[in-house]
Amino acid sequence: MNDQTNATLQDLLTEYNVEDTPMKEDGVLAFPTSTDLFDTPAPSVDVRTPTIASSAVLVTFNRSIPSFIRKDKEGAKRNDAATGAKRGVHRGTKKIIDCPEHDALVKCGNDFYQYHMRKTVAWKHAEQMLHNNNYKDYRAEDLRVMGGKDRTGIFYTELVPAFLDAYPHARQRAAREMGAAFDPTLYPSVWELQKSIRMEVVYEPVPTGGDFRLDIPAEAQQEMRETYERAMQQRVQTMAQSMWKRLLKPLQNMSEKLDYDDEGKPRNGNFQRTIVQNVTEIVDLMRDCNFNNDPDMTRVQQELRVALTGVNADMLKASPSQRIKTKEDVDRIIKSLPTFGF
Repeated sequence: MNDQTNATLQDLLTEYNVEDTPMKEDGVLAFPTSTDLFDTPAPSVDVRTPTIASSAVLVTFNRSIPSFIRKDKEGAKRNDAATGAKRGVHRGTKKIIDCPEHDALVKCGNDFYQYHMRKTVAWKHAEQMLHNNNYKDYRAEDLRVMGGKDRTGIFYTELVPAFLDAYPHARQRAAREMGAAFDPTLYPSVWELQKSIRMEVVYEPVPTGGDFRLDIPAEAQQEMRETYERAMQQRVQTMAQSMWKRLLKPLQNMSEKLDYDDEGKPRNGNFQRTIVQNVTEIVDLMRDCNFNNDPDMTRVQQELRVALTGVNADMLKASPSQRIKTKEDVDRIIKSLPTFGF
């Protein structure tokens, strides 16, 4: 990213105070849940593009880490024969290298991808929208893991060198252990690996419909603006739909996991320590990315904030009354989720 783009991004992050954005409080609607909750088209909304552009940036996470996983046709045939299944029923894969340093490299990529998806919302293709409220923490994690353009993060300074150092021995071990099944063409050289392994985050400002700097007739410019605004409107609707979908799953999981029998035993298995965090993270996104000033989104995130403030996994495990109250609150909110014609 050049200096001009960096300056533009910094201006977007510091010039505006997103807390000044007005929020609607009226028009609260409640609808019963449905299996078709997210199937029908969303209504048209008035999207204020400058508000989005001043409140968020677009981020794209790119990674290239060889998996060393290949199809295992012979293994699939053996599974077919062992189970008496029709030939071709099983699909097999195998990892062709046993290397803890490679496992650490893959885990680092997977962990950052999960972090990236938790902190952002869907926008367009691989681009995700990162709200300014999450930018500082997100950027800090990016620098810790990857280190920006200087590549000073642990991925490049620790994990990649450790893998490249261990790789020749892991390849030799694979040749011994796999015998005739070893295919040297599946193993790149250390130099090729060093060139191909990478992880990076690309930051870009959210474009605005008024920025058309082409030497074209005014009529064509107006048509381009209108086309852009329609596309922007659709992306914001898609982003809102993705947040409702992301909210529904952890809410349903919370309701199921807090369902205990009369003897105080969970009917659907024990819950994880992240049971509350999984919901509140999405609630924060709903608060920050409600660019439509949608009263239903405001209502739901506020109700969930009230219901879950001060609640944690230890409290839910220890207190039957807290479990009952939290489940009642969550079930009520699930039933009130708006369909929005999704």
